[in-house]
Amino acid sequence: MSGTGPGGRISVEDIERAASSGPALAIDVEGSGPALLLVSGFGVDKTSWRRQIDGLRSSFAIVGYDHRGIGASRPTPDDSLTVAMMADDAATALSDRAPATVVGASMGAAIAIELAIAHPDAVKALVLITPAVERDARLEAVLRSWIEFELPQSEARIRSMLPWFLSRKFLAEAPKREAAAQALRAMAARTPLLVLRHQARAFVAWLGTRGGELGRISVPTLVIAGAEDLLIPLPQAERLAAGIQGARLEVLDGAGHAVTIEEAERANELIATFARRVG
Repeated sequence: MSGTGPGGRISVEDIERAASSGPALAIDVEGSGPALLLVSGFGVDKTSWRRQIDGLRSSFAIVGYDHRGIGASRPTPDDSLTVAMMADDAATALSDRAPATVVGASMGAAIAIELAIAHPDAVKALVLITPAVERDARLEAVLRSWIEFELPQSEARIRSMLPWFLSRKFLAEAPKREAAAQALRAMAARTPLLVLRHQARAFVAWLGTRGGELGRISVPTLVIAGAEDLLIPLPQAERLAAGIQGARLEVLDGAGHAVTIEEAERANELIATFARRVG
């Protein structure tokens, strides 16, 4: 999405114009079998799940979609976006494939939690990857810093994100690090700054509001965390898993926040085994 502002920047007028045209949600389904809904995290599109789609579509119908304002999905015309609205979108993306195993990463895990509470009939099981549910001053500060750049794909912004997403080992391997940077840069170019700001406000407003209601989630739940996750530290994932009855926690040693990238094969194996068991 390119804008009419200086240098092709997205303006408020561009958002309002886009909000009145185009599909409400850009949804793709790949593969066949039991449905897996993939819910993306903050500021990324459905291509962030490419390793999972490629690895799982032979056994599952993978439902992927872009959040409002990203890719071909229609944005909200103002800053009214909430996690509850994004959970409604997730339910819409499932359509007649519900109930499904819902897989959410980071902010996507927050949306998956909200979906399970607000739309329990849509969810057969949950996979929560590097999830956040608590208020956290560091996470909020990092999110605020990521929306202060003039261009989402600016090199300074991309480089500032890498240490929060990736483990030391991954960062030390230049080819892998640069491939991750390239992927982030490409996704950022498809995510307008105004949408990032709306998402950040929505996510921060939601944090701390559902911790006491995790007990309402009754579906089988798998929590996957990275042992070296700086953005959402392991103790948070442990407390979240303890709050959901029967939830299982899997910790991937040596992985940072982006476990679906760093440990794609292991993450795919965990998701597939869990989804087959509950399916």
